[in-house]
Amino acid sequence: MSFLVFLMVFLSIRVLLLGKVQIVLGDPSEVTLQSSPVELRNEQDGAPEDGTPPLPSLAEEAPSLNVDEMFSSDSGEGTRPAAGKGRRSKGHASESKDGDHLPKDWRKYLRPDIDVIMNKDELTKIDSSGEVEFKANKYGQPYVDLKVRTHGGFRRVQLERAFLPFLPESDWGGDNKTEARYKTCALVGNSGTNIGTGQGEDIDRHDAVIRINYAPTKRFEYDVGNKTTFDIANKENCLKLAKGDHKWRRPPSTLIMWEAHSRVIRNQVYLKVLKSRGVQGKKLWLLSPAVVTVSRMVWLTIKKDIEEDIHGLRLKMSEDVGFDRTLYTPFVFRKSMKLGPAKPGDEMFSFHSKPMSGIVSLFFAIQVCDSVDLYGFDPFTNEAKSRYHYFDDRAGMVNVHSFDMALEIFRRISKAFPMRIHSRANKINSFAQPKTY
Repeated sequence: MSFLVFLMVFLSIRVLLLGKVQIVLGDPSEVTLQSSPVELRNEQDGAPEDGTPPLPSLAEEAPSLNVDEMFSSDSGEGTRPAAGKGRRSKGHASESKDGDHLPKDWRKYLRPDIDVIMNKDELTKIDSSGEVEFKANKYGQPYVDLKVRTHGGFRRVQLERAFLPFLPESDWGGDNKTEARYKTCALVGNSGTNIGTGQGEDIDRHDAVIRINYAPTKRFEYDVGNKTTFDIANKENCLKLAKGDHKWRRPPSTLIMWEAHSRVIRNQVYLKVLKSRGVQGKKLWLLSPAVVTVSRMVWLTIKKDIEEDIHGLRLKMSEDVGFDRTLYTPFVFRKSMKLGPAKPGDEMFSFHSKPMSGIVSLFFAIQVCDSVDLYGFDPFTNEAKSRYHYFDDRAGMVNVHSFDMALEIFRRISKAFPMRIHSRANKINSFAQPKTY
């Protein structure tokens, strides 16, 4: 008898540790628990079905979360090297050397045939036979298998079941989708340079207004408007919503949680949002990992192009021969002049690799909008009286982001997609309602 008790306790502990249980339904008096080892890819699952190597994710460390887990994701992106290893795992894209896995032409990836929002279209069908499989992740959350369309095929995401009521029935946007897009969209950045622009009315004229990280509009309507269609928020601001530090918008917007590619963020942050006060009746969408991956891929590709342009011009400068300045953008020319001549064999100058969350927001906008007006994306400087955000006194992070390079990336994208960049120094007409300044 004592042996049977010991055996049952042992099996129960083993089941809890392994996190995957299969309940076989038969005679009500007999419920059998069958456990199976969790696959090694459980924290880095979702390898592309066509074998294409994944790119690193945009997941950022947060002091309140487990840093090691922050680099694991359902989409198979951003995995850390195994313990004791000094290199990244096979298939991890390199940013620092030859631009491995980066496309030569980024333009065809601006609007690829991908899932934009996680949706119920690709849910694995539930088995209607006598067996019901109960699968739980390491957090004890039951999950379902979800297929996400990427630029290279499909990825599998082990999505927690708690998110199912919030998933739309089908995707929205994307290159080959039939859903109507918004004709005009305003993407509003949080730069302190918004102050005093008086752009609020122009922003609100757009069919859709997209804001980043739940930035406030109250008291700032004159400069940033008050209309909000979509809020694209990172984990920190989602956590503020869950804790009540942020109040839900009125009228309500659709919350886009863009770091859904990370299992740890979904379980430690997003699930808290689902349980928060006032969430009833709100639209909460999970951004597809494909949007994050492609936006990062395009960012890194254009970044590499800019660095090569700068290096090429610096080499020409050292040759003491004339060159055609019109072949280079003003940004490339100014940066090259500042850095000075380079000789063959000199190391190429490189910008900070970390993309801004604005690039993810822009890629979402490109998928669901016919045209995009950008406001509040002026590069931040450390000059006195220069505010990082228009709504607070937070210090800027010039040691993490390359703001001037980011604006150059946006300019290059605007040559391939209907997009206009508004700033204090660049008063132009918007797509929403052309007018003369």
